[in-house]
Amino acid sequence: TVPTYDEQGTKQQIKRWDPRTMLSRGASAVTADYVGGGAFGEYMGFTETMRRDPIKGDLHKRAGSGPGIGWNTQDKMWTWNTKWGDQYSAEQTTIRKESVKAKSEKPNTISLRACRLITRILLTRSLQSITNRQAMIIADDAFNRSGSVPGILDAILVQAEFVNATYQSSSQLKKALESSRRQFLDITHQVVLMHELTMDKYPGDISLFPGDETYNLSNMEITDPFPNSRKVLWIRYLRAGDGERFNAAIQVNPDGSFQAQNLRLDMKMDTAAGKVQMSVTRDEFVTCVMCSPLLSECLRRLTLADCPWTRQQKTYPKPLNLDIIIADPAQEAEEEEFMDAMNARQGVVFEIWDYDLAKKDDFLGECWLPPLSMLTAEPRQFVLPVTKAPEDRDPTQSRPDDNKFKDGKAIECTGNLFVEASWRFPHQDVDELVADASLEGRFKKEEAMHTGELYIKVIKATELRLADKKLLGMNILSSNIVGNLGSDPYVWVYVRNEAVGKEDKPVPGIGVGGWKKNSGTALHEPIMKTTWKKSTVNPVWEEEKRILLQTGAFEKRTKRKGFGLGNLDITGRSGQRREDQHAIDVLHGRDDLRIQFRSEEPNKPEQNKDEANRPRHNQLVYMSDTVHQFKAKLRNACREEAEARRTTLNEKSAEEERKLVSQFDEASRGISYRHAVMVFIPSQRLRELSQQMHQYTQSEKSTAFSSKEYEYQRLYRLEEQDPSSWQPLDTIRTFEHYKAMYGFGLELPQRLRIVEGTEEYETKNTRYRQFQEEQKSWSQHVDSLNTEAECFGWAKYTHRNDGGSVEWRQAIVNRPEMAIDGKRTYKTWFINTANSVRAGAVPGQTAKEDLDFEDVLLAPPNARIFASGHAEHQEFLDKAKMLRDTEGFKEAEIAARLNAEMKQRYGRGGAYDVSAVDAITVADVQHVLRRDDMISAQAMPKRAGAFGGSQFTSSHGR
Repeated sequence: TVPTYDEQGTKQQIKRWDPRTMLSRGASAVTADYVGGGAFGEYMGFTETMRRDPIKGDLHKRAGSGPGIGWNTQDKMWTWNTKWGDQYSAEQTTIRKESVKAKSEKPNTISLRACRLITRILLTRSLQSITNRQAMIIADDAFNRSGSVPGILDAILVQAEFVNATYQSSSQLKKALESSRRQFLDITHQVVLMHELTMDKYPGDISLFPGDETYNLSNMEITDPFPNSRKVLWIRYLRAGDGERFNAAIQVNPDGSFQAQNLRLDMKMDTAAGKVQMSVTRDEFVTCVMCSPLLSECLRRLTLADCPWTRQQKTYPKPLNLDIIIADPAQEAEEEEFMDAMNARQGVVFEIWDYDLAKKDDFLGECWLPPLSMLTAEPRQFVLPVTKAPEDRDPTQSRPDDNKFKDGKAIECTGNLFVEASWRFPHQDVDELVADASLEGRFKKEEAMHTGELYIKVIKATELRLADKKLLGMNILSSNIVGNLGSDPYVWVYVRNEAVGKEDKPVPGIGVGGWKKNSGTALHEPIMKTTWKKSTVNPVWEEEKRILLQTGAFEKRTKRKGFGLGNLDITGRSGQRREDQHAIDVLHGRDDLRIQFRSEEPNKPEQNKDEANRPRHNQLVYMSDTVHQFKAKLRNACREEAEARRTTLNEKSAEEERKLVSQFDEASRGISYRHAVMVFIPSQRLRELSQQMHQYTQSEKSTAFSSKEYEYQRLYRLEEQDPSSWQPLDTIRTFEHYKAMYGFGLELPQRLRIVEGTEEYETKNTRYRQFQEEQKSWSQHVDSLNTEAECFGWAKYTHRNDGGSVEWRQAIVNRPEMAIDGKRTYKTWFINTANSVRAGAVPGQTAKEDLDFEDVLLAPPNARIFASGHAEHQEFLDKAKMLRDTEGFKEAEIAARLNAEMKQRYGRGGAYDVSAVDAITVADVQHVLRRDDMISAQAMPKRAGAFGGSQFTSSHGR
């Protein structure tokens, strides 16, 4: 059994998951688990795989156990099959946290010692004439973050009983020995050779004198210059990892022997600093190999030499079986997004009609609202001239309606319409997409990003056309009817989707010319209607409304059908299917192009019965191909597909076939470095459904299986079109790197998607956005750091274990601070240096050293850390250059002048409020002057110097 424990520590059995229906359970009981049986119900546990005959003692399979269970004669072990071996706990199972141990995962790193062994093997197989020590030095130079190479710096044999460890170099020690008239011998060469022998004995280890054995000067080929006297072997060496220097004094006996003293030239891996400095990540390892000309060339030669196919054996590497989806091959998506961003592509028209009770309403004219891109979030008034319908009846210029014409001609219209309108896009603040955003959340965000709010207020109209004549009486003198001329006007407001053209396919809810219509009645559907005003040609409405409008291309892509008799949904699946399709249209909704790469061996084509879908190109992709090489082969495959399909075109060819040829042409020319290669990553729910479906055998499939199969297919279709379900691949890696992770090389074709990495796509796919951020982090260089808080530079580093020797090292320098004695100091962090944590330092923070002004050298010519940190200073510091150039002020005088002006402004009751704003220092003035001088020099045209060279000046800011 598989037990757990409750809060009191009592052992509890774990209930087993059982998804079977009552019918399946009954079939399992009747057929002795042959049908519907398996590891379901009761409690989790693993019983004996076979039963023993009580009479003869022979082993037999249990009833209903199925194949693959029992004693495996080939592997010599007891095995369970999938039916009884895969078990799942019931839902809502709880287990005590302390009783669960996380699976130990090794860090995704490789040690520097392993890099040395790989480098040595790589160079040896490439027949490079180098020693083991040289190979390890090459490895440290290529893979070490700080670039430090370990080695023996000095080795001196001194005739003495003791040597002080405070000497900083061999020359300093030699001078001290000569002044004290002590004898010594420089044996650096012999110790280096001994180090070489040690590396041959202990591959990958660069320690000197390891182990517990006893060494002798004669073994090092050193003739004892001081026989029968005590000696000291003084060695100075450089450690790998952080480049720290050390020196050691080894006591040598009168007979020349000495006990081994392990001088570790590696940092300890059990420390936090050692784990960082003595290991590299997988990405860093690949990058270091590619950046090393020697290692990359050796690897290239070995890769070509180790190709597994030869002409004599007729054996070839097996190509990959791939199913490629090229998203938006014609690259229309970026253009549509740009057009939607510039203009919502929704036209708003006002139609004025005369209300008649007993007959059709008369047309009084129409006018168009200016493009929504010209509107602002604040309402603006517009006076729109009322015009007649166009004579050519163009549906893109006027809403189609026969009542706008009389006797075949457009009705003449007059007047002006006064309206007020505003446009806010998007209509609400859209939060940033987070990594764990649900599908519904991303769906709603995508809709919100393409939806704006239109505010319309119909104010009034003037001088409209006279449409009605009403009888008032008889004129006795002329016997004519006297009429009261007027109209009963009202306004309809319609919206036209400008992304829909005349020749486009029908879109649900959008009629000819892009006019919205009701799906049930098929009539044009207005977004607003005013009340009608009686007997007037100068009506006043003062009616308003707010409407949410989607951008034209987005609405065209995602418009759904309305409810009708054909949309009756009894089981609920049809409604779910429509919702899924709408989500797909919102998140993706582009035309995709499919192309396949088959796993066919050369000169042995696969017999494919499906001739229509057979690839018509000759490109093959192998596991050793990088993603960058794959993109080049994909372009060639698209070009070959287009050429092969073009030869079959004729006058009777369908429009779809011509479009396919055009798409292949566009893809062959359009796929570039901006396109990312994506692999499908199913969700946890989809993986669980797939695993549960495999629990059923062919005879056990039931209603529960059909339901899970439908849910699996529905979810798979939805996730396949979801951009966030696709993970980008690194272009410098091969498919072999991703074999274990994504299953490349299997018989089942692996599906890839090619997508152009636009900014709009980053908002849809969080995986791609994170991938781009990682790629940008690799391209950032620390030596370009120059902010107001810190900048890159060099600083004096003191080797405390090497007598206090000094070395200039790369460092990050913070803003200077004024010490008590008036000196300027810098808080400095040395890059790739394991500083010891000082007393009082916060745990986990790297210790920073306080260095004097003279011990720091800044890289930027005008470091921004000297800029004033107060926003109040900027207004006054901008006057510094003018005071120097115009009035001839010196830097100290400029600072005093600016402080006086600032004191006058920020003074409180005649007194200067020092706590409110700090004073401007001379250093602030110097920095601003250098900055302005550099800007002026860049703006001036370059002039040739006296000797033909360009005149320039260089400055260094501190």
